[in-house]
Amino acid sequence: MKNPVVRVIISVLFAALICQGAWWFLKPCFDRYHTHINGKLTELFLNDTRHDILFIGSSKTHSNIHPGVIDSICSVNSFNAGLDGISLFEYKMILEAYLLRHPAPKMVVLSFDLHSFNGKSEFYDPVQYLPFVKNKVIDTTLSNNGHPTTIFRIFPFLALTKYSDDQKLVEVIKSMLGKNDIALGDFEYKGYLSNSDSVLSNPDFPIQAQNTTPNGLAFFKDIIATCQEKSIQLVVIYPPEFEARIVRLTPNASAILSTIHQISEANNISFFRHDSLQLRNDVTNFRNTGHLNKKGAVVYSQILATQLKELIH
Repeated sequence: MKNPVVRVIISVLFAALICQGAWWFLKPCFDRYHTHINGKLTELFLNDTRHDILFIGSSKTHSNIHPGVIDSICSVNSFNAGLDGISLFEYKMILEAYLLRHPAPKMVVLSFDLHSFNGKSEFYDPVQYLPFVKNKVIDTTLSNNGHPTTIFRIFPFLALTKYSDDQKLVEVIKSMLGKNDIALGDFEYKGYLSNSDSVLSNPDFPIQAQNTTPNGLAFFKDIIATCQEKSIQLVVIYPPEFEARIVRLTPNASAILSTIHQISEANNISFFRHDSLQLRNDVTNFRNTGHLNKKGAVVYSQILATQLKELIH
């Protein structure tokens, strides 16, 4: 075959077939490993269950708020939509994608971290959303922010470029060994994932200022507007942390929390500062400085449920 163009085309097609074959082998491994997160996002973005309370936030929501405790005290059906590492950009997407499929809940509870208002239109982990592009909000948000979903539909194996090499290797091996993203001894329940029985041993936390940007504030105001339009009661919380160390050690924490308070007050939104709860002083409640363990999640969920019971209508 002398035509170089033809040779290049054949080589590219052959390479694509090899990559697609690898994807056919690897994707079931990834799916088996991500049992928890895939089930959670299926419920959020593809199902149509009616929930009374939806919790949205980062890992401090994901592993801190136990819907079973909330449901038993408030007599509701709640769901934990917390995802690790996310900020208000993804909070907004999650709420809009949820409302595209589900009836509006009675209440949405936003749990803020100090970094939530960084304003970056970036995904902490875009790969986890790729199986859910049937939801138009997920599809559009990915495509408009550097992850064109049409390419992944045509060439599914390109999803591999979004995984780190370590991630590919570790998750495939764990999947083949029958393991998944629910650690041994932990459990999931309605979006919640328990955070082990381990107890904090090193309470150090890196000191760094966080940004409150106009974009971050705009995302918050968009969520407020959506809830008002849908007659959803919005509640805002700042989660507990060991000895309030993150708030105490972050230079501009007071300014950020003051901004949240001002916006909440202006929009008649209840804002609870849970970094002042007594449970913060009991090290046995914490997995690390900013996250509760199994015991702490139950204790905290009981306190939170008691507060929400007084508000929900």
